[in-house]
Amino acid sequence: MIYSDPNYGLVMRLIVDLNAKDALELWLRLVEKFPYRRYGIVLGVRWTGENNVSEDELINYVVKIMITSGLEPIAKRALDVVGELREERGRG
Repeated sequence: MIYSDPNYGLVMRLIVDLNAKDALELWLRLVEKFPYRRYGIVLGVRWTGENNVSEDELINYVVKIMITSGLEPIAKRALDVVGELREERGRG
């Protein structure tokens, strides 16, 4: 699937019949060969198999993938620290 993302531009998403760990390993290998900063295309991978990685492992993979590809995270909205603290205090 190829589409245009308003933040990153051209995105190519691969849907693979793999478990999460294998799909993330594939994604990392792909961005090593086709880095964003060289080709200007964001590669994404979606897997249909088992989610066999922890949340920490997933975060580590995504960070490695973004660093390797040359992408930087984009915040959807500005962080309001004061508002977040007020909301958190209101829950307690």
